[in-house]
Amino acid sequence: LNRGLLKDVELLFNRKDREQIIADFLKLSIKEVKKEMKTATSNMAREWNYFKRKNKEIEFYIKTKGYIFELEDWHIQDKMKQAGMIAIASQAKNKKILEYGCGTADISFLAKKCGAKEVHALDLSSKTLNFAKFKLRRLLTDLNKIRFIKAPKNVNKLNLRKNYYDIITAEDVFEHMKDPKKHAKKIYDALKEGGSLFFSTEYVHSNSHPMHLKSNERFNGVSWLYVLEDLGFEIISPSQAIKR
Repeated sequence: LNRGLLKDVELLFNRKDREQIIADFLKLSIKEVKKEMKTATSNMAREWNYFKRKNKEIEFYIKTKGYIFELEDWHIQDKMKQAGMIAIASQAKNKKILEYGCGTADISFLAKKCGAKEVHALDLSSKTLNFAKFKLRRLLTDLNKIRFIKAPKNVNKLNLRKNYYDIITAEDVFEHMKDPKKHAKKIYDALKEGGSLFFSTEYVHSNSHPMHLKSNERFNGVSWLYVLEDLGFEIISPSQAIKR
């Protein structure tokens, strides 16, 4: 990393700063934020099960505050995750990039700092997306260069520009979707020829992460790579595929 980017990375993953941003957004004390972050995974699992019993899984993603706590705590702690996001963003210079399922939009921040031509961040209209905007306003002086896209609840109604993006990321996204193949097709169509999809998936359902749908476990491991190949992608690695 060059010195300037290293400074940006240190800013982004500084626990004290991020806890303060959460506290300001949710109007909580730092003590309350720290407590919530420690129990975020278990709290979120209970919340998911509550919404699932009511057949309102999409409403969970729209209403939950739990993802803010879990994603922020995870990204602050996990150095390998940080390295992966930095590696993706470092390829975005002068390119158009879409963070598909952006969560709290860390890749969007890093891509902007790495000189991306356009940065788009897509997710459901939710507390998490509102937080992402709030956080990036704190961290960036030119947030207008990041476009936030509110995804519809129904993927069939999602309209992305065809053959537009050089890079699309879908980090820890597909395992949450009822039809991950349909989302991957939307991404394929939106990529330019030769454009890259960067992804990570954990197609494993568990009590701690019940949002990773059990029905998707059939895609675990190499099976998902075959799905991407069937859509027309060329597999470069277990985490990168190129539109040919």
